[in-house]
Amino acid sequence: MRTSLPGTGKLVRELWLLLRRNGVDARWDGLVAQQPRDWALWTAEQIREADQVLVIASAAYRERAEASVGRRVQWEARLVRDAFHADPHRLDRFLPVVLPGQPTQGVPDFLAPNSSTVYTVEEFTPAGAEPLLRFLLGLPEEVEPGLGGAPDFPTRAHRSSDTGAPPSGAVADPNGAGSSVSGC
Repeated sequence: MRTSLPGTGKLVRELWLLLRRNGVDARWDGLVAQQPRDWALWTAEQIREADQVLVIASAAYRERAEASVGRRVQWEARLVRDAFHADPHRLDRFLPVVLPGQPTQGVPDFLAPNSSTVYTVEEFTPAGAEPLLRFLLGLPEEVEPGLGGAPDFPTRAHRSSDTGAPPSGAVADPNGAGSSVSGC
């Protein structure tokens, strides 16, 4: 599984290191920023090839993603919006992540932060990022148990209206009352 992690700040680097140490094949643009690059092509390739794209929430990212400043962030946000629009049911592909000390208000509106899952990393430890790590690694905290068999309840016999005898194979009413009962 490949996860793209855009952003160049120290907090993003800490998250990248945590993810890599804990089995997530996370790609961080800060690592490749050390070389000349066509950022538009590189970003498009990363978003296209990643199983998940972590959108790191911050006031600056939201402002740039939703406004007319910060061309690189605008380009990245446009690619994310376009991919999200093309397959809006893939909520598992673009994951809003809030890092320690950052507000949830930094999640851009196009990721629907008030009606979808936002992953909050409390600290850069496996415990502090447990929900995010569990999702990325496919390790749910709880799994649905298999269905058991139905209990073996006795069946009450009914008298046939034609003969007054119980139907074939039915268990006879031990009281012999034959009264009707309403489920009300």
